[in-house]
Amino acid sequence: MGIFHYIRKIIGGLWSLFCYFIMFIGLIFFIVGALMVIGHVYYGIAGVILGLIIIGFGKFLLWLKKPVGAGLDYLSNLVGRKSLDDVAKELGTDPESARVEIYKGKTDGKVKARFDMQTGEVIFGEDTPKYTPAPNFVECEYCGTLYPPEAIFCPNCGAPNKRKS
Repeated sequence: MGIFHYIRKIIGGLWSLFCYFIMFIGLIFFIVGALMVIGHVYYGIAGVILGLIIIGFGKFLLWLKKPVGAGLDYLSNLVGRKSLDDVAKELGTDPESARVEIYKGKTDGKVKARFDMQTGEVIFGEDTPKYTPAPNFVECEYCGTLYPPEAIFCPNCGAPNKRKS
């Protein structure tokens, strides 16, 4: 893993810490507002409402956080068949970037998956089948895998078969 992987993880951690700090400030406003209701009703209610708004804002910021550095962690836990579009939505990215992320995870040994040669769907938990090369097999221009010519997608990296298009 390169230095950028660790930098992304640190930035992701700092973002989470910032969001939790905002929620903590909101909690303080909420508690102080709740205690002020006894003496100054309007100030107390305003403090409680402001506290809830700040907590909600912190949660919203945390929700906005994309899975920076967590993409491989998420992908490594998946099992079964998923469309590339669904995986991309869950990662917060486009399908091509999701396909590349899956392939990188496979090459790093962190993700066990293969692509359906006809539909392009990702099948997590299965290895790419090994074929005995035949003279008419197609070599993937992205990863170099040899696969049958009737395939529409590479079973290893999910790239479209340019000769089929």
